[in-house]
Amino acid sequence: MAKKKVSKVFLSLLIMISIGIIVIGTYLLFLSKPKRIILESITGFTKSFDEIKMFQPSYRNYTVNSSFNINATGKLDSKKENNYTKLVNNINNTKGNIKYVSNKEKQELLLDYSSTIKDKELIAGKYLIKNSTEYYYVNNITDTYINNGNSTYFESLGNNTKEAENLVYLKNTMIKYFVNNIDDKYIKTKSTNSSNIIELKLDNKDIEKIYRETIKDLKNDKRARSIITSYNREFFKNNKNIKLSKDKHKYIMNIYTDKFTYSPKKYEFIKDNNKITYNRKELKVYKNNKLKLIGKISNSNKRLNISILNKNNKKIGNLSLNKEKKNKKLVFYINDKDTKTNLLFKLSKEENRKNIKQNISINLGSKKDNKELYNIRININNLITNKTKISEDVSKSQLDSSLDKSKKEQIKNTYKDIDNKLFK
Repeated sequence: MAKKKVSKVFLSLLIMISIGIIVIGTYLLFLSKPKRIILESITGFTKSFDEIKMFQPSYRNYTVNSSFNINATGKLDSKKENNYTKLVNNINNTKGNIKYVSNKEKQELLLDYSSTIKDKELIAGKYLIKNSTEYYYVNNITDTYINNGNSTYFESLGNNTKEAENLVYLKNTMIKYFVNNIDDKYIKTKSTNSSNIIELKLDNKDIEKIYRETIKDLKNDKRARSIITSYNREFFKNNKNIKLSKDKHKYIMNIYTDKFTYSPKKYEFIKDNNKITYNRKELKVYKNNKLKLIGKISNSNKRLNISILNKNNKKIGNLSLNKEKKNKKLVFYINDKDTKTNLLFKLSKEENRKNIKQNISINLGSKKDNKELYNIRININNLITNKTKISEDVSKSQLDSSLDKSKKEQIKNTYKDIDNKLFK
């Protein structure tokens, strides 16, 4: 009897060990899957996009009154004009006002915008959603609102979803489908004594093919399709045959993972003869296979700091980011030979029972031989309240399809003219 009991205990123990080995083996097999690691890596690199949520007000229904101004100075070389000097000169003293109202309960939305450049109108108009219908109005061109057809914008939001949450979902879903559509033939794996290495190699045609399959998957994903078509009804019609650059390029991503846990510890991103390598403590930039820049990284919950060094380990710049939610601050500068470029970004936020105040200031400048090349200062003030009143009259609106060709051409030219005012 004792022997039988021992045998049963031994058999039960053996079964448990076998199950344990199978579970661990299955888990390790899951961990080692190249596509899982690629997906985790790309999702991680795009994580900062998720911070768009912080710009979304906590109110269910809200109004954002926004004003901005852009002041710019720069030295224009009349002998050799280029795009940035033209832009700097053209955008000086640009001003604008934007009113954005979102009422989920009534399913109404209004975007009212106007801007001037050098005291002349740049663009002004309105965009409205009312009774599940989309309307638009362009200053000095349309006398009434233009009925642009059915809108599914609020359907894509549902009862509790916020706009920013939809955008984050769309980003993550697109990455997921893109990785799923990567053919295994584009992926190679190998091992060294200290690392597993996953190589993903694609060219233009490969990316175009994967993108087309991704578009199909997004179309079949009910929530993704609803979000996309709520912003652009024609998206799936207009994105069937995307073409990248005519020049042939090869893109390679190498992921080095821990030998046993398969957690990523180093990345390489290669385009032709240019390469970036990255790990948690260091970033390196290569151009034409030659080392150009080194970034020494220090990262904590409250602050990110990157010291930028040249190939001779001499400090030539710095990037620091204060991660506080209410007061974000990014400071960047780099010396490239005789040219110094700097960027200062500040975001401050005050919130009380009545409203939320946001201020965003951006200062971008560059000097060469201590002489200013350009300096661009952008200041944005947002006042957010939970009062939402939309009293736009659409009773005399026209159907978009009823507009004559000349009127439609005028509207197109209005948006094209923005380019001319900025860069010509």
